Amino acid sequence: MENCPRQISQVKVKDIDLYLSDAQNAQQFAYANGIHHDPSKKDDPSGRKSSIDIIVYCCCYADESAQENYAGARWAKESGNYNQSLKKLFGSKNIATSYLKAHDVSGEMTLKQLYEILPRTQDQKQMEYIQKIAQLIGLDDKGEDEMNTTTGSTTNTEERLIDLIQNGQYQIILTGAPGTGKTYMSNRVARQFVREQVEDRFIALGMEADSLEEEIAAALKERIKMVQFHPSYDYTDFVEGLRPISDKDDGKDDGRNNSMRFEKMDGTFKAFCRMVAENNDEMDQEDWPLYFFLIDEINRADLSKVFGELMFCMEKDKRGTTIYTQYHNLPTYGIEGKDVFEDGFFIPPNVVIIGTMNDIDRSVESMDFALRRRFVWEEVRVDETLLTTVFRTKKFFEDRDYIEDLSGWIIAFNDAMKREVTYLNSGYDISQGQFSDLPESAKGSLDEVLQWVWTYRVESLLKEYLRGDGQLKNHLEHLKAAWFPPSSKGQANGQPAGGGEA
Repeated sequence: MENCPRQISQVKVKDIDLYLSDAQNAQQFAYANGIHHDPSKKDDPSGRKSSIDIIVYCCCYADESAQENYAGARWAKESGNYNQSLKKLFGSKNIATSYLKAHDVSGEMTLKQLYEILPRTQDQKQMEYIQKIAQLIGLDDKGEDEMNTTTGSTTNTEERLIDLIQNGQYQIILTGAPGTGKTYMSNRVARQFVREQVEDRFIALGMEADSLEEEIAAALKERIKMVQFHPSYDYTDFVEGLRPISDKDDGKDDGRNNSMRFEKMDGTFKAFCRMVAENNDEMDQEDWPLYFFLIDEINRADLSKVFGELMFCMEKDKRGTTIYTQYHNLPTYGIEGKDVFEDGFFIPPNVVIIGTMNDIDRSVESMDFALRRRFVWEEVRVDETLLTTVFRTKKFFEDRDYIEDLSGWIIAFNDAMKREVTYLNSGYDISQGQFSDLPESAKGSLDEVLQWVWTYRVESLLKEYLRGDGQLKNHLEHLKAAWFPPSSKGQANGQPAGGGEA
């Protein structure tokens, strides 16, 4: 390992030969990819210090199916956009191309970022290839066991959500314990789909790369809509209803007589579907991109009243089928020219609906069976690997040395809680949400974190979980004992650092 090159710009064909063992094929693929013995060559990617070139080259070499597609996967060198090439090379391997590109702008890559390129691989050979790449570019300071822990596994909920959408499941509910990141996850997955679809179209049309990020930003704003349901949210908010309109709204206010009338106006979902349908009319169906309508706290409203007759066209085989809404006989305010819903409302086939909910919240509406069966349900569980990954971010604890111990302790506490109170299930688990945005003074040690979170967050949450239980006091005492490691039990009744939340 002493001879591993420490900079991408130092990588030559001989270095690749050394790690991939087949000089002839290595030479062939190296020249096809523009990696030459002579770094003065104009198309030499090593001159740009591009870790993407090296990574793709090595993985392509190692994968026979990628080799077969390699001839058609030439680099868009001028634009620096490798997304299409990566997809042709790896196909269903689900390379996180946007993530990789984002970290390659400066030509540098950390070991952690390299491991996250294939965050959910289940192929041991792929793991070996990634390890070889790490060695090749001088990032061989972690063992294989740690790499496997960092990358996670195919049980990751985000991966399953992506797979569901890719397989045509466009109505999904994410449920789970409070604070497990369901809303964040749905938005992150939606943004990933939108970004990749824009990049694909950009390359297909040969558009100038200078405007790519601008186009992505515009697409993200247009193709993703998020709403949050609440007890007052109803059909008129979601589908359509009569709203007061004044002359001032029409630009006819003369400052003297301002009359008022009621007009039919689209609700948030119908307006979104209208926009999608109008956009679809301007392109061939095979080019229709996905649009995402995200509903946070979906069960906080009376869903039968919110969706109304839309439950019919939410059937998977009814997408695109028209229905008459409650106010179909009235013209829609602000619509000029042909109305795409003139013959009835429909949900465009390329609209993805993702709802999030805490199934244990007793203060909100339950979802009836008729609506339940129209969605695919995915539970977001509290997972030790996920906890560790999340805790390493700036919002939580970054590089504190107790992160892994904290993740393991949370899992152990959740198990103890379900043993102590048998009617509690995974929906009641303590999650990463209870540990976000702690004051710096409460992050000094594992004991200080546990003290602060118990006093200001977890204790009150457990009291709510156990409300009405005749054994509440005993349960709470036992759970408090389980919350603190033996080293901190003597401090369990002390005042934690950092004070309460504002």
